[in-house]
Amino acid sequence: MTARGRFPVALVVLCLIATLAGGPRAGAETRSDRIRWKTTSLAPKDVGYAVYVRQILFPALSQACEGNLVITASWGGVMGDDITALKNLKLGRVQAAGLSGQGTYTACPEVAVLGLPFLLNGYDEVDYLKEKMIGTFDRMLEPRGLKLLDWLDQGFDEIYSTRRLETLEDFKGVRFASWFGPLETKLFASLDARAVPLDATAIPAALRQGKADAVVAPSIWVVGTQLHSVFKYVNAVKIRYTPAFFVASLDSFRALPERYQRNIEAVRLAKAKEFNVMARKDLDKFLDAIVGYGVKKARPSEDDIVDIRRRTTPLWYDLAGELYPESLLDEVLDHLADYRTAHPSQGGLAVAGKPSESSRPASAGGDKARQVISVQARLKALGYYPSPPDGVAGPVTYRAIKTYQRDKGLKPTGRVDAILLKSLGID
Repeated sequence: MTARGRFPVALVVLCLIATLAGGPRAGAETRSDRIRWKTTSLAPKDVGYAVYVRQILFPALSQACEGNLVITASWGGVMGDDITALKNLKLGRVQAAGLSGQGTYTACPEVAVLGLPFLLNGYDEVDYLKEKMIGTFDRMLEPRGLKLLDWLDQGFDEIYSTRRLETLEDFKGVRFASWFGPLETKLFASLDARAVPLDATAIPAALRQGKADAVVAPSIWVVGTQLHSVFKYVNAVKIRYTPAFFVASLDSFRALPERYQRNIEAVRLAKAKEFNVMARKDLDKFLDAIVGYGVKKARPSEDDIVDIRRRTTPLWYDLAGELYPESLLDEVLDHLADYRTAHPSQGGLAVAGKPSESSRPASAGGDKARQVISVQARLKALGYYPSPPDGVAGPVTYRAIKTYQRDKGLKPTGRVDAILLKSLGID
């Protein structure tokens, strides 16, 4: 069977989004001693994510509520987009909603920290962060009247383009269709590319009309919009991870008996893992289908990826205090440093199988990269930094700097700053 036969292109773009179901009014409404929730989603009813929601998440929620929760769903965006879903949650018209990546960022803007370029190397790190940080995002959602029922994935996005994008030079002047706001805008600017801000629904037409040259998106979106006929290349570097939160209104959740609330919290990560195993396989299958349709894989070298990482990872620190608190970035980096210290073989390049020192000069990444390489080299000589210097200020570099700063009585920021450079004797 051909790739086209296995993956019908009639799938719509919004089948990315996982969802639930529910009842007619806000709060826990009982009828015949049963609680009824109504939920809403953009996901078409019979497409992968929605199927997995019905097979895995709905039964888990019902079981957590001892069989007393009845869930009904509105699929395919019948009740509107994610922004409308969040409004309906607030107004009590629905009790829960499955959000896309964009809806997740809207519900909790600080989630932008998870979408930083080259922050995460794979799903093992994603799952580790989920275990460590689901409570953090619970606390961030509560003031907004929301409860995190489960942390699902939109997944790792690829770079789809009408021309080959492999080297840093290739990105110059490329017009990226963009709907993720300032995080995307600044990412593309750091690559000397340009963001073309658009409504998500306007992007397919803009790409077909030549108003944009590229997009960062998951494979299922490309197949669903049939844009595999427009794009010539896909760069599968793990440039960005995007979560997809599954939320309830806080009033509805707190109206449940306390034991039901505890039961839901106790099983949510296990059920998310079961769900995501299937959803992640689907993303791989759709990427294979896209290549089967004739889209060619770009093949950047390890040096090319290091160049791009050098350019983009300074955004982690530049955006702290603007899109998310510095303390949240610190929490993420601390957890990732713990993970990579315990799993050193998994801490290398996002597309490479092992860590390696780049042979490309640091000038490819600019002044900041040159500073980072000097800091890494000096810390390595002092026994603080375990890896080859590469000019990428990632979690292990952050941990090494922080440890050095503590030992020297400096403020432990984990950042490359003037005080650190002076202490290390770097001009």
